[in-house]
Amino acid sequence: MHIIQTLFQYLRIPGESDLPATEIKHVRAVAVVALFGALQSWTWAVINIYQEYPLMSLEFVAVGLGFLSAQFVNRRGNVTAAAIILCFFVLFQSSFGQFFFGYASGSWVYFAVSILVAFLIFPRRHLDLAFLFAALCGLSLVAVMIWRDDLPVRFITMDPHLSLILNVSMMCLLLAGLAAIFVGIVNRSEDALAEAHKQANDLLLNAIPEVIAERLKNNPEQSIADRHADVSIMFVDVAGFTAMSANQDPAETVNMLNTLFSEFDDVCDVAGIEKIRTIGDGYMIVGGAPQPLENHAVKMVEAAKEFLLIAHRHEIDIRVGINCGEVVAGIVGTRRFHYDVWGDAVNIAARMETTSNIGKIHVSSSFAERLGDRFPLSKRDPIKVKGKGMMQTWFVETSAI
Repeated sequence: MHIIQTLFQYLRIPGESDLPATEIKHVRAVAVVALFGALQSWTWAVINIYQEYPLMSLEFVAVGLGFLSAQFVNRRGNVTAAAIILCFFVLFQSSFGQFFFGYASGSWVYFAVSILVAFLIFPRRHLDLAFLFAALCGLSLVAVMIWRDDLPVRFITMDPHLSLILNVSMMCLLLAGLAAIFVGIVNRSEDALAEAHKQANDLLLNAIPEVIAERLKNNPEQSIADRHADVSIMFVDVAGFTAMSANQDPAETVNMLNTLFSEFDDVCDVAGIEKIRTIGDGYMIVGGAPQPLENHAVKMVEAAKEFLLIAHRHEIDIRVGINCGEVVAGIVGTRRFHYDVWGDAVNIAARMETTSNIGKIHVSSSFAERLGDRFPLSKRDPIKVKGKGMMQTWFVETSAI
């Protein structure tokens, strides 16, 4: 267990979390190749010591230290220089092995695998170096294949067949190590991508209704514009907000609105009505869009009553105005867009709110007709409404709050 922990510590680079995501895989690949190169070289050093070839053993020890020097440079943040050092020792050791141990020893497998390794250790900004190293290894491999008969065994430390098995086995271990590193990085990248997609989707759903978000995702070029013949629109406003905010700390004002409107959001979710947006201290809701909603007028009044209870609990005065009718709904713009509704019915709902009384649910005559006898209503004296003249309106009776 201690050995495994030591290896993982070796693969970690100081400050790795600060590296660009595109470089981490190359940094770790250099670490794996350097470690493998050192272990491979020292394995052959041990074999040569056992065979009583001290000078050959010394060469392998020196090359192993050369591989480790690449990781020394890598840990100091210079992955390109570390990759170049690795390339030098790979080419040197592979050529050395071919010359002394011959074709039958299987040393040529290092040339073959190094073509792949080239593109794993060099970052993308230095792909030219990766292609150069891959080309050198490829040409070396071709040369070995062509002149294989001219590469006899000049130095025998073990049976060439066993040497081939050992070299191929080591290459398999190297490839397995590199694969494990890259699969781990890919898995983490996929997890991060999935989380980012979820966060983006959540943000989108916070900005626009889910059914509209799905339409946009399925056809981003599609224009969102719908006509809804029968909806209810409600505006809620904090009374005296300007004076209140002038005497409050900004953080206190924001926290107050956030608490109030967050609880309003929960009420909307339960009722199945759609929050359209907040405008300063104002809160706008629609029932029946973007999807039809049965009894949307009743649900709006029930939600309005909940709003009054919430505001009373927080000792905040609000006014409520509701109307119903036909609207046009859609999305405009390309930046910071939101789902919105327009139409005369929206304008009248806004007027109902501005002409309402504190703690009252003020509704138009058309909305009162829609309610029928579902809620007790009190008739108000006709009032002058901007752009509409004199209008007969109503208050929805609420129990004492």
